[in-house]
Formats: sequence, C-alpha cells, structure tokens
Amino acid sequence: DQHGNKVQTLSTGESCSIVLVVEPERELSGVYFVLEFMDAYGNDIFECNNRLTGEQITLQNGENHIVCTIPKMILTPGKY
Repeated sequence: DQHGNKVQTLSTGESCSIVLVVEPERELSGVYFVLEFMDAYGNDIFECNNRLTGEQITLQNGENHIVCTIPKMILTPGKY
C-alpha cells in the first residue's frame, strides 16, 4: 500500500507499488518488464511496461528489486 505495507487486496483509487525480485547470474542491460492485469476471463485490462515508458533497466548480478508504482488503481471492483 502507500505506506509500504504488504497487502493481499487493493481498493479502487488506492496507490500501490509492486516489487519484483529477480536474481540474474550476470549483469543484464536493456531489460524489459511487463506486468499485465487481466480479468477473471483472461481479458487484458491494462499493463505496466517499461518499454512503453522508455525507462532503461539494467540488472546487476545478484538480487535486484524492480518497483512498479501505480499512483491510482483504476480497476472497478472484481477479481483479476
């Protein structure tokens, strides 16, 4: 949530950050991450994609934390 606490659910209008932890065995540059949100039927709702934003990601050998911040969750109530 917006206070840094881990949560199991989000409410519409809340901000959130999703942290991906990756551990490559060597440095990787030009990495793209895509986080897709789908409805209960498998339909794409929206995605977060650093290729679209132009953000360049380089991963170092070992543990890396990639943070995707969504300033305001725009999903209607439901299961995703």
